[in-house]
Amino acid sequence: MRFVLIFGLVLSLTPVFSACDDDDTEHNGSVCGNGIIEEGEVCDGTQLDSATCNDLLPNTGGTVLCNDTCQFDTTDCVACSCGDGIRCGDEECDTESFGEETCETRGDFTGGELSCSADCTIETSSCVPDCEVLSIGNDCDTGGGSTECCPILQPSGQWDSVVCRDPEESGTGRCQPLPVDDTCGWGLTVDSSSGDICDFVLCGEGNGSTPANSPCDLGERSGWCQPSGAAMEQSGTCIESGTREHGETCIYVIPWDLTGVRGVDPDSQCLNGGCASSTGDGTGVCISYCDPTASLQGNDSCPQDWNCANWSWLEMGDLNESVPQYFRGADNGFCMPQGPGMSEVFVNGGVMCDVLTGLTTKGGAQCPDGEACFVESNSHTMGMCSPLDATPLTQGESCVRPGSSEPEPCGAGLYCTLQDPFNDPDISAPALACMVPCDASVYDSNTACLGMETSETVPRPYVCLTTSRFYTPDHELPTYCDGQDCITETAPSTLGFCVPPAN
Repeated sequence: MRFVLIFGLVLSLTPVFSACDDDDTEHNGSVCGNGIIEEGEVCDGTQLDSATCNDLLPNTGGTVLCNDTCQFDTTDCVACSCGDGIRCGDEECDTESFGEETCETRGDFTGGELSCSADCTIETSSCVPDCEVLSIGNDCDTGGGSTECCPILQPSGQWDSVVCRDPEESGTGRCQPLPVDDTCGWGLTVDSSSGDICDFVLCGEGNGSTPANSPCDLGERSGWCQPSGAAMEQSGTCIESGTREHGETCIYVIPWDLTGVRGVDPDSQCLNGGCASSTGDGTGVCISYCDPTASLQGNDSCPQDWNCANWSWLEMGDLNESVPQYFRGADNGFCMPQGPGMSEVFVNGGVMCDVLTGLTTKGGAQCPDGEACFVESNSHTMGMCSPLDATPLTQGESCVRPGSSEPEPCGAGLYCTLQDPFNDPDISAPALACMVPCDASVYDSNTACLGMETSETVPRPYVCLTTSRFYTPDHELPTYCDGQDCITETAPSTLGFCVPPAN
């Protein structure tokens, strides 16, 4: 009986022991297929522990799977091929595939679109830099940090740093690039006097340098002194020249967009001229610059059948950053064809002339039949030969300024402008009449105004009033004041008109 009890005790204990052993195996071992990566497993179901084809098989892409033994299945992994549209292996991108990369993740950019190069590396040329000041040479805040000045995108896809410097400690900095291997990009030279930075070369007689509208030097490179700002400043910037001659094809780029760019091919840009395009992109044609003042003096440098035109103006709008209101802008000359169909850039062209003599600036001839020399801009005496009206108005007759396709209403040697700028009660909507142009450098007793006088009991002779004084409140030369500092125009328009004197 005692033996039976002991045996019974052993039998009764055995199932209990067996049950405890099974429970321990279920929780401490690995169960493949439960979606949990456990001991001895490298994956489980869709859980791959972030493994990729490239991790398992270098320079491959595709989809990693997990087999029924919880091991990686690389059957769907394929060798990477740049251009197949699948970003894999060492590729940063492939066609339109960039992974999770964006302009923002690639550097100091606020937006834009990435592009993928032929060798499957990411390009950021279309990204928008995170910066405050876009153009080189513009004012900046020296405390603005690394994103104050916008970097320069180089052809390699790299961005060159531009820093805000104030070497003269004036309180206002300027955005200037740093040299790379002691060299600067297009249009700039190393300025060692300002701390080895890249800067423009200023020119013009106001800077004690090469006159405006003439060739200039950028160290061992050549350029053209292009005037800027107000005429009275006699200041300009030496714009780097290429080698393409007038009329030859060129790569169209807005000149300022080339500034600071390294590796520009001089044979893609124009010699003492600009690349003009009718479409604004792609290729263009070289148009030479010229000196409009020399052209008026009979020294026109433009090629045959082309003549020098003057792009200058009186600042009639609100105050801007470069030219105060009513001040005259600098004379800028460029060659223009003398007739239609000579250039894809200029639809019509035109024959330039001197409004004081009525003769063409190139050749000193009369305007073509049916045309006369009329004022082209109120800032200078260079005009353009334009069609006469069938029944032109005479001197002093009231007139209305014509539309762009209408002939001038006044006869030869006249122009429709303010009739009495000194005494008109409403200069904002003045009376217009056909008036005689004159050389504004001679106010009294101007030969063009001889015989003209007021209709008063005691007649008074007309005076030659520069157009620079037509719209100023007191009809004196324009003056601009910034606090206690005032400047007065010293290079007013050379164009004047014979008008009644002030009452």
